[in-house]
Amino acid sequence: MAEPYPTGSRINATNELLVEQLLDVFIVNGFHGATLTELARATGLSKASLYHHFPGGKDEMIATLIRRAVAEAQMLAWRHLQSAEIPRDALAAFVDGVETYCKQGERQCLLAILCQAPLPEPEPGGIDLAGLIHTQMADWRASLANVFTSLGNKPKRAGRLADALMADMYGALLCAKLHNDAQFFTRQMKRIKKSIESL
Repeated sequence: MAEPYPTGSRINATNELLVEQLLDVFIVNGFHGATLTELARATGLSKASLYHHFPGGKDEMIATLIRRAVAEAQMLAWRHLQSAEIPRDALAAFVDGVETYCKQGERQCLLAILCQAPLPEPEPGGIDLAGLIHTQMADWRASLANVFTSLGNKPKRAGRLADALMADMYGALLCAKLHNDAQFFTRQMKRIKKSIESL
């Protein structure tokens, strides 16, 4: 798993508020819509101060936020899939963790939002933002497929079940946003947990 913050970032526990403020802007506007002017306004900092914290500019901000989101999602949800829990219990704990991570449908997943539009190609020696996301999602999918394999499914079917579960969860999150109804998400997550019981 990647470290929560990239090397060189001056973010630490004492200015977690700054990270939260940046996160809010990127979740609402995506990468391309989050201008430095908007980011400065949201944080109450000048553009120069933002560059002091993030010498790499927006790319470094997003890399920090991606790693932070990954660390949080790992702690709340994905770690259950790598534990010694009974597979069905691990899946149920994982689904509960995803629900907590998404604040019962009130918060969108940063990784999903960032992938809705192409992220910039990395400059030489720069940060591959899309690569950070895609590599992490592939690792997580493999963890999920492994749990389905441990339930007696052949690898191909386990992969399809992992894909279906991820599609169900992310689809529920998107539909909750489309309907402006966070309860849509929680209802779908309950349905998913019931389907896990019957595996």
